[in-house]
Amino acid sequence: MHFLKRAALFSVFLMLVLSLSACSSRTAVTEDAFTAAMDKLGFTDQTPEDGSASSAGVVTMRLYSSPTDGGAVYYVYEDSVTAHQSYADIVSSISQQGKKVKQVDSATYNFAQFESSSGGTYCAIRTDSTLLYLADSTETVKELLTELGY
Repeated sequence: MHFLKRAALFSVFLMLVLSLSACSSRTAVTEDAFTAAMDKLGFTDQTPEDGSASSAGVVTMRLYSSPTDGGAVYYVYEDSVTAHQSYADIVSSISQQGKKVKQVDSATYNFAQFESSSGGTYCAIRTDSTLLYLADSTETVKELLTELGY
């Protein structure tokens, strides 16, 4: 009987630890870390020289093309609400182009990954006011996610 109480207590403790670790907050990828990852993987900086942003509310934008005709975009928005709306718009668009592989949504973090019928992968990641959009071969997107800590 004593063993059963210990086992039950241990399982409750384990569930608590696992649930807390799953809720740990993520930090946004910095512009420097994003740029370093792009350089390491051979992407080319295509950011407009005038620094123009592509949409309202964008504070920072970095645009990169890959050697395999894909690309990656890094956005920092004025606030997390605008970033979340842009994330939702991207997910709505890419969901039309492929099959959902993974999706995680919370107040401060969103992650969606879709595979296209042509073999490519689309991925949108939002952390607070930062948004990443990746579109490339499945292998390249996996490399990017690893390099960026996802």
